Amino acid sequence: MTFTLMPDGVVVLRVTNKHVSDLAGLLHKKGRKAVRIDLLSR
Repeated sequence: MTFTLMPDGVVVLRVTNKHVSDLAGLLHKKGRKAVRIDLLSR
């Protein structure tokens, strides 16, 4: 998996040869409050 920060501030996540269910919880940090999806697109 790779993360690419684009010049306009967009972060692109690229994953190859993985099922989406394998990624569940990957970006979650214990104790951190979840962010709503609609706030991520701002």
